[in-house]
Amino acid sequence: MAYLSFTQQRLFKNSSLNLACNKIYTALQEQGGEREFSLALTGTISKIVQEAIPPEPIKVIPFVINDPEIFKYLKKNLGGILKIKEVILYKTSIHFNVKGNLLEIHYDETFKSIYDFEGIICQQAEEISPKYN
Repeated sequence: MAYLSFTQQRLFKNSSLNLACNKIYTALQEQGGEREFSLALTGTISKIVQEAIPPEPIKVIPFVINDPEIFKYLKKNLGGILKIKEVILYKTSIHFNVKGNLLEIHYDETFKSIYDFEGIICQQAEEISPKYN
């Protein structure tokens, strides 16, 4: 079953971003065990979704993940999932570009609490580390 929440909610004005996020979550669902809940939006965009801060321009779209196996899976397969050539891999993060927009996935085993905004999984605003803003 395809994950559609980003396109249904039109979270980003750029439809390519919504589609890319849907593809990532669909790939996690296909791994089974509700693994998609181990990945959440974080940083400024997460705070905006939760109405913890007013809307502002976003420079980067960060995600946080707490499942080491799924993080390894994304490191290995993200380029193929999104059909992009350049994926920059670090020990605890993945950086990639979708239609001129920088996205990041950070491994953080301490990430625990999620906020579900109509199917868009976010890290709880009060738990977001300043390093993700």
